[in-house]
Amino acid sequence: MTRLSRYGAKIVGNGITLDELIALNHEEQSYAARVENSGCEGSYVEVARWSMERRRWERFAFLKCFGGEYPGDSDLGERETAARFVADINDAAWPSEDAPLIHHMPNYVEDAVPVVS
Repeated sequence: MTRLSRYGAKIVGNGITLDELIALNHEEQSYAARVENSGCEGSYVEVARWSMERRRWERFAFLKCFGGEYPGDSDLGERETAARFVADINDAAWPSEDAPLIHHMPNYVEDAVPVVS
């Protein structure tokens, strides 16, 4: 059973299972995942969750992949393994690559420009 670690006040190792996350995303459509470079070995599956209260995307969970962790595809490399998990998570809500992520973000507001006298 694949488990993703949850972000929070501290990283919670027990986290959430892939199946639980897929079910939540199918129901709520408020999670988005992508493959990110870990900076050293392996690739990360990074999952963000939309906060209705704060109207922004926030880090939710992650899974580090070294390759071979995807059930039934032990020959996949790290990036390919992470990409399979990402596709499973995203396809639960939006079965295409056209997930409406930016459409749901709050509008950009110009930064205050200091007045120089």
